[in-house]
Amino acid sequence: HLFFFLMIRRPPRSTQSRSSAASDVYKRQVHGMSICVHSSLNNVDHIQRRLGHMIDCLEAERSFFTKNNKEIEVQGESNSFIKNYHRSYFALPTRVNYVVQSLEVPHYLHEDNPKLHLLGYLMEKTTLHKEIREKGGAYGSGCVFKNDGILSMYSYRDPNTIETYSAFELAVKNILNKNFSEEDLTEAKLSLFSRLDTPKPPQDQGLSQFLINLSDDNRELYRGRLIGVKKDDIINACQQYLIPKLKQQETSQVIFGSQEVNLIDLAEKGWKIDRPIENLGEQQEEEQQQ
Repeated sequence: HLFFFLMIRRPPRSTQSRSSAASDVYKRQVHGMSICVHSSLNNVDHIQRRLGHMIDCLEAERSFFTKNNKEIEVQGESNSFIKNYHRSYFALPTRVNYVVQSLEVPHYLHEDNPKLHLLGYLMEKTTLHKEIREKGGAYGSGCVFKNDGILSMYSYRDPNTIETYSAFELAVKNILNKNFSEEDLTEAKLSLFSRLDTPKPPQDQGLSQFLINLSDDNRELYRGRLIGVKKDDIINACQQYLIPKLKQQETSQVIFGSQEVNLIDLAEKGWKIDRPIENLGEQQEEEQQQ
């Protein structure tokens, strides 16, 4: 799909009516394309005309766009999504490393999502900080949970490379072994609630519903589920969603790291080595020769 965003100038800050604020979103959908516009309601008619003109231009300039009953159809071969897992090392002229491991978990709207969100926070606070930053010497570490269903453990400015993955594994094991307290769980809930209640800038309001169909009712449902999570729920979620992915190696591991490490050894261990800076230099030389 093609996503096209138009950001229109905000109305004056003196605007009092919520219905006319910049957070109002106009959405027009066509086959294969979604368009999101932030604007005041007074501009909707004008925007509709401009979008119609843009679609007419797309039809005129691009042969693979065709209009049928005022709808756009994209013709051509199917470009279906194929799930792949990566183990890539990007060698860079740097002395520190950036290490990440990501895996797929249920979407924000799934009933188990709050359990996994809390799980990520607990792994970060009980294990990752201690093992990666305090013991490993990295500048920082953490666990990020995205609304689209991706959980990522990471470190940055890390003197270690693949050794950091042992800390990721330990974080999961500590959850399974119940190495966190009820107090830790309560702190995690309070932290997540503070994030949920953080005011959003006008230009971001409405985007969640546009991108992942996340409404205010969904948020309230999520909050209710978050409050009810128990310690055993965290452990069960870890067993159900994380352990199978790790055992079957259905995760992606990526390191942006120093080019001074033993790259041959990494390649022998199954890592795909890429040298983006070196490749960029070669491309520039070829362009200059042409």
